[in-house]
Amino acid sequence: MAMKQTQTKFFAFSDVGLDLASISRARIPAAFKKVLNTGYNEQTVLSVSVTGNQVVFTYGGVHGYTESRVLKVHSGPLSEINAGEFHIDSVTVNTVTLTIDDAPASISGGFKTVVAPLGWDLVYELDLVQLYKMRYLDERELYVRFVFSPATGQHKSTSNVCVGKTANEATGEITDPDTLDDGKTNIIPEIGLQWMFSQQVNASDANFTAAQGLANYGNFFIVGSKYHLTCMSNGYATNYPGRFFAILPIHVFDFDALDYPLIIGMRSTTVMNTINSSDYYQFNGQSTPPTSHFYIGKIPVALDPTSNANAGDVINGQTLAAASFFPESLDTFNTFAAAPITLYERTTRQFLGFVSGGAYRSEILAAQLGAIGAVSLPKITSDDYGVTIPYQVVWSHQVSGYIHVFTAPVEEIKIES
Repeated sequence: MAMKQTQTKFFAFSDVGLDLASISRARIPAAFKKVLNTGYNEQTVLSVSVTGNQVVFTYGGVHGYTESRVLKVHSGPLSEINAGEFHIDSVTVNTVTLTIDDAPASISGGFKTVVAPLGWDLVYELDLVQLYKMRYLDERELYVRFVFSPATGQHKSTSNVCVGKTANEATGEITDPDTLDDGKTNIIPEIGLQWMFSQQVNASDANFTAAQGLANYGNFFIVGSKYHLTCMSNGYATNYPGRFFAILPIHVFDFDALDYPLIIGMRSTTVMNTINSSDYYQFNGQSTPPTSHFYIGKIPVALDPTSNANAGDVINGQTLAAASFFPESLDTFNTFAAAPITLYERTTRQFLGFVSGGAYRSEILAAQLGAIGAVSLPKITSDDYGVTIPYQVVWSHQVSGYIHVFTAPVEEIKIES
């Protein structure tokens, strides 16, 4: 068995060390910090056994780690291999097994491990605001600013998200004039483009654990790397719950205004302490033509073409596939395709380019998706090569025929020779 990639990582908010739901706005800021920057669930390795490239860590008790996460080793000889990051192949109550090429034959215990973060640099944090540096695929730095919901009172579980090339690290504000204003300087979430993890405003569930939130809010997955971030959550148990939010690298025409990643979000048209029916489904149509759920810098973007410049939708209404799977003449095992995400300027619907990686679109009919209430979303599948593929079902209208699937494979999106 060969070492698996660790560039792109997978997290679930049900993990030990996170333990929250999409409604748990009091816990979300700390969870994002753990996933992006610090890691979580620190444990001490008691002993190590090595057989070839198969390495087993034994802990002094229940470690709480989960198969398919990436483990970070902070010290000792293993910290010098692959930056100390290794995919967990399997677990027992008190052991984890990893594949580590060129591992020393003898390794002493006593070192600490955590679930590895994405490696974003946290450069500012105050109250509800976190400012990070991520990377373009060419390794240039890029600022990402989150403005999370307050922990108390009536408020949607949400965050404004702003991406820019320049920022004031002393004040935590994005200063780039060519990016969207939403999230640049505000210190509490505002109406506009956001990642609305749940539209509920109840104060009583702001501290829910994952178990408390499962029945109504399902799970919450994150897949990301230094170069991208995808979040899959649910707005509520009923009423078209799926959410798919992302920051993704793109390959587009060479205009300065397009030298940014794609942001996938949603828009709330009402104040943050009020539930509105338009928040039930992510891709509700917008009445103002320039308004979008997708932006490159401050350029509004759509995912599908149309000849109507005033069309409110930015993604096809109905699911457009005639069938969910390839015909048996190609594959007999219910295989569906993951297609590159195409990008169009919002008002002219002129083609701009593609998402480079990290997320794809699939057209699967509702009848083949199984249960699509929040308790069953997001879902996970895999390909023939064993790559884990979390995916989320989202709605463009309030009926089951208007659904789309976004996949986020746990695979490298920057291939280096």
